Amino acid sequence: MDPKAMFKDLGLATLLTGVVVSLLFWEIGWIIYCRYFHSLARVPGPYLASISELYRFYHNFIRKGALYLEFDKLREQYGEILTPFIVVRLV
Repeated sequence: MDPKAMFKDLGLATLLTGVVVSLLFWEIGWIIYCRYFHSLARVPGPYLASISELYRFYHNFIRKGALYLEFDKLREQYGEILTPFIVVRLV
């Protein structure tokens, strides 16, 4: 079968639907990876901060650079994470 003939009847709506569905699956896979399989998945902290950069964007741009204040609040709430060789701070 000719490849051009296979894709001849596909319209713009079908193409855009395929792109949107692919991106949706990509994001779902990324969230699952970050929450369960990433090396920092065991580190406690806010859910949104663990799966995306929206947390950082919100505090840096919407709240006008108050991210460092949020780190202090998170440190009070979750404490410092001690490992055998280093102290990991929630930064």
